[in-house]
Order: sequence, then C-alpha cells, then structure tokens
Amino acid sequence: GSVLAFLDSDDAFCSNAIQKSLDEMITTNAEITLFKCKSVRTEGRLEREALTVTNAWPSIQKGVYDRAAIFLNLVDEKINIPVWNKIYSAALWGDLRFPEGVAYEDYAATVSILNKATRIVVLDEPLVFYRKRPGSITAVSSFQRISDLNDAFSYFESFIGSRATEYCSIEALQRDRRRKFERLFREYALFVRSNPKERKAALDIRSLVLEVGRKVSFDHCGLSLRAMYFLSRFPPRSLPFLLRCFCLFRGFAKSFLRR
Repeated sequence: GSVLAFLDSDDAFCSNAIQKSLDEMITTNAEITLFKCKSVRTEGRLEREALTVTNAWPSIQKGVYDRAAIFLNLVDEKINIPVWNKIYSAALWGDLRFPEGVAYEDYAATVSILNKATRIVVLDEPLVFYRKRPGSITAVSSFQRISDLNDAFSYFESFIGSRATEYCSIEALQRDRRRKFERLFREYALFVRSNPKERKAALDIRSLVLEVGRKVSFDHCGLSLRAMYFLSRFPPRSLPFLLRCFCLFRGFAKSFLRR
C-alpha cells in the first residue's frame, strides 16, 4: 500500500485512527501524521471504558511542521520516538528496515524517517493506547536492554549533534543529555535493586552511566540530577543504601524549608 502504520501486539488503535490520520495527511499534503497516545496499565484486555482521552502525550501542539521544527520538538521531548503513534507515506521507507535483535530499534528508524520527511502534520487527540504491563520487554531490567538503550541514545545524539546548527542549539543538546543520563541512572538503580547478585553486569552498566555523565553539563541543574552523578561514582553494592540516605536527606531538607 501507499501508507504504513505500526502497532505493537499488546497495544490498541482507536477504531478510526487510520482513517483520521489518512484524511489529515491528504488534506495537508503531509508525508507523516503524528497523533497522541495514552498509557494504560493493565495485564488483561484493554477495556473500552479504561480508554479515556485525558493526559495524552506527547506534548507537541496540533499543526503542520517542517523537518527542522519536528527535530527541535524531538530534542525537547515534545515528540516521542516510537513508530506506533504515526502513519507514514510508504515512499519514505524504501528499503529501510528496523535493526534486528535489539531493543529500542525505533530510534534508528524514526530518526531516519523524520529526516526524510519535509511536511508532518500533528493531531491533538490520542488515537493509540499504549499498554504498560509487568512482563513487557521495556519493563524487564537486564544488562542487554540497558546497553541497547544506551546505544539508541548514542545514535540519536550522534545524528542530532552532526546537525546541531540546523535542528537545535547546543543548550537543547545539553538538556537532552541530562534527560538521557537521568533515564540511564534510573535504569541502573532498578537493575541493582532487582539483580543484587549480578555484580559484573552492574559494574558494566555503571560504566555506561558514568560515560554519559561525563558529557553532561550539570550547571543550573537541580539537586537530584547532581546527586545521581555523585552516587554513580560509588560501587553498585553501596547504591541501595546511598539512595535511601539521599531520599531521607531530601525529605528532611524539604520539611525544613517549609518551616
């Protein structure tokens, strides 16, 4: 066909998602239609009454965008990477395929496709529902998944960094690095807590986190982000205790400031 859409096996489109997206694509002469999504936490079926339209994301506003504006919104996380909240002109894909055998394979594909498009239309309503469940790939903490996530981040940063003057500012790139560092640190902390015997893997993940952290400018950052970088310097076995101490200190500091 002339249009492509993707849907993960445990998610759901609204019944009119493709028709609405296609109509908008034709009306605006766009090559991609991006629509919003809603997270639903459930292990069972997606019941219709649970599919409310509040708190939809990403936060980009409705309208028609050119390539540079889309990438600026992508760096500022007003657009999400996954391919399943967009429909595409099939001509954009050509011979492009997802990398096999890795998690977060959307990163390479989405960045390449958005870079080919000249006109993208954004709808202001959720047309796909993203299921969050305990057994999903992204909910399971493992060294390989975190390594794949880091590789995806590195690919994205390399692509954007080579076009920084065209798509975004150096300040925007630093904001993006801080968000990626925070995400990797949280994944690292979750892995240490969930896999206390996997010491070698925890050390390898810590190395990834530190490598990313060294590229980050922590000027004008909040206490939490600075603390994450400080805590990542300690051995993994001490991380659970240090995190508890930090949470207690932060709670005490907040209560003290309210007096």
